[in-house]
Amino acid sequence: MLFDAVAVVPSADGAEQLVGRKTACDFVDDAFAHQKFLRWAADAEALLDAAGGTPDEGCPELTASTVGAFVEQCAALRHWERPVRD
Repeated sequence: MLFDAVAVVPSADGAEQLVGRKTACDFVDDAFAHQKFLRWAADAEALLDAAGGTPDEGCPELTASTVGAFVEQCAALRHWERPVRD
């Protein structure tokens, strides 16, 4: 995984298309597994579900008012509190 943080912000139609793509689901799943900070737009919820990710305090919904906090949070590089999955 080459990214320190991931923002998943597809359109509703785009999210529907991504749900059916294993590579997209794997990318989101890897972000969770590698304890990346992850934010998602409301339309991406189906993709998070398909990837098996469970939003936690390291990946709340991304809104216009939370972008600044997301950028600041990324300075920690990982959300170490997230339980490691087998």
